[in-house]
Amino acid sequence: MQERLAIWILILFSIGLVAAGIALAVFMYRRQFGTVMNPEVLDFLQVAANISTGQGMKTLVLRPFALPPDFAAAPVTDLYHPPLPLLVWGFAFAVLGRGSEFFSVCLAGFLIGLTSVLLFHFTSRLLNQLAGLLAVGLLLLSPLTLTMVGNGQPATLAAALFLLWLAVMTRKETWNLRVAVGSGLMLGMVGLSQGLALFAAPVALLSKRWESRRARLWFLVSLLLVLLPYGLRNFRWAGHPFTPWKAYAFLWDTRSFPGDSVYRHSFTSTPSPFRLTFDYASEVARKSLVNFSRMPKAASSWGWLVVLSALLSLLWIRRWKDSPLRFLASIFFVNLVSVLVLLAFTRVMVESTFFLLPLGCLLAAATISELGSIVSTWLQRFQQLSIPQWLRQWALPVILSLGLLYGQGMLALSLVRTLIPQLNPGWQGAQLARLLVPSRETLLASDDPRLIAFHLRRPVVWLPCHRDDWERLSLLKKVTHIWFSPTALMKVGGDGDTALRLSLVVGEPFLGRFHPILVRDARYIRPTPFLMAAPESVNNRLRIHEDKNFAQKSTKELVAIAQKYIQEKKYAEAEKVLLVVLRRQPSAEGFFNLGTVWLMQNRYFEALRAFQAALGESPGFFPAANNLAWTYLQIHEKFNPQGIGYLIQAERWAEYALELCPDIPEIKAHVLDTAAWADFWRGRTTGRRPQVRWRLKRALARLHEAYKILPDNPDINYHLAMVYMELGETQKAQQYLEKTKAK
Repeated sequence: MQERLAIWILILFSIGLVAAGIALAVFMYRRQFGTVMNPEVLDFLQVAANISTGQGMKTLVLRPFALPPDFAAAPVTDLYHPPLPLLVWGFAFAVLGRGSEFFSVCLAGFLIGLTSVLLFHFTSRLLNQLAGLLAVGLLLLSPLTLTMVGNGQPATLAAALFLLWLAVMTRKETWNLRVAVGSGLMLGMVGLSQGLALFAAPVALLSKRWESRRARLWFLVSLLLVLLPYGLRNFRWAGHPFTPWKAYAFLWDTRSFPGDSVYRHSFTSTPSPFRLTFDYASEVARKSLVNFSRMPKAASSWGWLVVLSALLSLLWIRRWKDSPLRFLASIFFVNLVSVLVLLAFTRVMVESTFFLLPLGCLLAAATISELGSIVSTWLQRFQQLSIPQWLRQWALPVILSLGLLYGQGMLALSLVRTLIPQLNPGWQGAQLARLLVPSRETLLASDDPRLIAFHLRRPVVWLPCHRDDWERLSLLKKVTHIWFSPTALMKVGGDGDTALRLSLVVGEPFLGRFHPILVRDARYIRPTPFLMAAPESVNNRLRIHEDKNFAQKSTKELVAIAQKYIQEKKYAEAEKVLLVVLRRQPSAEGFFNLGTVWLMQNRYFEALRAFQAALGESPGFFPAANNLAWTYLQIHEKFNPQGIGYLIQAERWAEYALELCPDIPEIKAHVLDTAAWADFWRGRTTGRRPQVRWRLKRALARLHEAYKILPDNPDINYHLAMVYMELGETQKAQQYLEKTKAK
């Protein structure tokens, strides 16, 4: 009876953990945009959508990383992503007969719950049940876990499989032929879901637990049997055995050399990523330093626990010399080094470290047990106190565990509060697309095809940003509609990008055929993110024709005239001149000046596009980043004061402008003022909790720095008053308000 009761309790506990994983996934899904953000998942959803409509296991190549001369915009078999998540996610959606974001999130939550069950059992067998509970608590409260399950990422599959492989390897005292074949196949499947897990293979091969050299050889052979077909497929298509989108991801929102964002560049033949890396080694190294400097900003989602556990595992490898934990600590440390190397050459992505999180939780629990034992020993030795056994074995680890859980939970809570949904651009764009693209026979192009393809349940071709590609692929004749993501104006690629900016900002037809679709507002006409192939302008746009006097003047003279109009606050006249200037010679300065004019006219959404276009032409143009941040703040104050989405963007671009700002006092004062005002609104919107007070204090420090430079600036004085008011120091606030009124 006691044995059966213990089994039933374990079963109910496991069911509860699985339910908790699904609940976390659904909760985060509701709190976020409500969209599966992982490109791989969306590709699988399109495969399933094609199956449900009878199109077979075919999908359009949505993201060609190279456009060879014989490339045609037609359905082909999927060539890009690891097959294991495809089988799991794609088969599930095919069985349902439709693509389901909610189901993908629930499936990810189920895998998180399964991982927590395995983690509890694994940790309990290695240590004790208290450590198992701590490890599960750290996993379920991790910001990294919340982010991944809320997005329905296939990386959750890698986490469960990797932990299962570790359990099999650790439980066996000696590794014979049977263990070698089974674990090799299992690790190969993990590699098909998360390639970084394969760095565990060298650690396993160097272990002394193999029964014979023959067993070690069979482990390697079984591992290669799983990986070779996938590697050969990639080699035939891309010239190397690795996943293409990872091998080419040398970019963090910047453009430094041709090929670092390969899908925006055309090539007559597929380039080698290794050759690109060798040819542009200095630029890659420079970008690596930039990535490392940005890692702390991504710590809440990147997983501080992973880094902490790696450092601790290095300390305990020697102490755990004769323990299975030494094998785990060694694998963890080697994998983390490989992750850091990868992140140095690619973007900071949570997918790179997620599969390490369960093992990190186990090692953190083991470290807590060790620390509790050390503290007990220290108290007995140096204080000569008689420590009861229950205090030594349970109380101290419990106290340390609760502190660690509290810190992890607070990080998770702060992450959740930053992911409150504001809008779903993909869903909103798809709703409008259903009205604008009624026929299924027409071909739609997009710079972000996965979202629109998922919502429309139809193939969408990737938007080439080179004019030559449009002509070579005959897309001008085939494509009838174009859809852009909200950040399309900031993309840096081919010569077509400038033409797109002129289309969405100035109203010029793209490639002479595609005109912006416009929506009339009470004050002005605002283009939507759509272009339509038409013989003439759509919606009868009121085009500003070039004055005859402008034809006799040079571009430089027109810029001077526009600047004069801006100084005289004749914004309507300045707008006409600047539109002419941009049609003649598009540039970052031209888009910036036009955005400034629209900002002065309170045409915030148009100003937003203009500043984004300026950054697209010149990513390092800090005045555009500063004004973009200020525009986001104005939109927040006037249109969405209860949300936080625009504030997040404002803070991002204000910090970016501050990084690039030259050390010129008068200029830096204005950039500091913008960054401080973004801090003020972030601290004010998220409430008076202690963990957000630092934003208000940083805003105050930045404003005082700006005040020393420009003490008579009314905006800086007003902002100082508002920050002091928010901090409850009304007397100081009144002093700065009086200075503002005096001006």
